[in-house]
Amino acid sequence: MIGFGELRRWATQWNMDLTIVERVYATDWLIAGLGTHTPLADSLMLYDSSALRYAHCADYPIIDLPAFLITRELDAPTLMDAIHTASLTSGLKFMLSSFNGHSAKVEYSGPLGRRSAAQPRIMLSFTIGTPHLAPIHAPLIHRFSDPCPATVAAITLTEIAAERLVAIAQNPRARDVFDLWFTL
Repeated sequence: MIGFGELRRWATQWNMDLTIVERVYATDWLIAGLGTHTPLADSLMLYDSSALRYAHCADYPIIDLPAFLITRELDAPTLMDAIHTASLTSGLKFMLSSFNGHSAKVEYSGPLGRRSAAQPRIMLSFTIGTPHLAPIHAPLIHRFSDPCPATVAAITLTEIAAERLVAIAQNPRARDVFDLWFTL
């Protein structure tokens, strides 16, 4: 686990609050745990902007809600096992706070420790479906100094570009243009 000094350096460089940088750090390790947990690894892949941020583009901005595409129903015990794997590999403390099949809230205790009665949380989104193209397997983009040798599955840049073009044609949003620009 990294220390307070490194969190502070990143907070200064990114011009962000320390708590946000800590959440970015914890999210990296949580995604690493989900991506390397054997029962989930074959059916879970990064999706949408999350694929850009964590598998394709090192300079993609920070995401508040990591999104995954999952090819089968996800149950709470499997998710809790994956979260436990993330805790063991990272040194952080993760705990499933709530889960409804399509989203989850995961409490964490990171380098800053517990700051109040309300633990900070990471929100996750799960969409059931299958990609049109075979997913890629790429090293997790982890900007911090501690080694995080996780490989994650993600939808391809081609599929992201196609989805964004369809979205722009149907209902143009600035976010779709932004993601398409990063994809291309």
